[in-house]
Amino acid sequence: MTSDKLQIVLDTAEQVPLSPQDQAGYRADWQRLVNDDGFLRVLQGERLCTVPESYYDADILQAAYRLEARHGFFKKSARIIGEVIGMGELTVSDSFIEYRVRHLIQEGALTYSGELDAMRNYSISLVDASTSEEQWSHEQRLAKIVKLKSLLHEMMEINIAESGFMEELRQLDAEGLGASVSSNQETVTTSIQSQIEDFMSSYHHHQEQRISLMGSLEKVLTQIDETAPIE
Repeated sequence: MTSDKLQIVLDTAEQVPLSPQDQAGYRADWQRLVNDDGFLRVLQGERLCTVPESYYDADILQAAYRLEARHGFFKKSARIIGEVIGMGELTVSDSFIEYRVRHLIQEGALTYSGELDAMRNYSISLVDASTSEEQWSHEQRLAKIVKLKSLLHEMMEINIAESGFMEELRQLDAEGLGASVSSNQETVTTSIQSQIEDFMSSYHHHQEQRISLMGSLEKVLTQIDETAPIE
């Protein structure tokens, strides 16, 4: 908050007397924040905390993935930034989020097309690291982790949707569809029922493989979280 806006708050806010204990608490909290000497602070619960500048980088990369700014497809930078602020209900300015977008471009986690003179004049897309793993920047590694988490989330949603669909299909009674009875109709009905049974059998094997893969991905992400360096 700029000093002129702060003065408006001070002039218009209702004055509430504070006890000596409350005053001491606020002074101690202020001193804590000063000692942190940080650039970015966010509310975590009801506590104002100093966080790294990269605090919203994962949100930016997730927004790019969610809006399908990947595999060579570009989305306007302003669209991605708006998605980050809107989905997270952030109180930071769009200029700060764009500052991090430019940083991610510089570090090779995002690529762009257009001119970087204003957010409306360029588009961005996720990129895969082309260098060896040992040379990946922190931002490139973060982009891959975000992609992995997004893929796992999409697989979970597919699994839930398919499970409901397959249950409905399992309960389908081809013989009770209300069609007129004829030798030809009986042949069609038998064929449908047989196809359903074959499909169900192959699906169960596919579902087991998917669940196994999701479990492996979850273990990888857990290991990444446990070994990630503290910024």
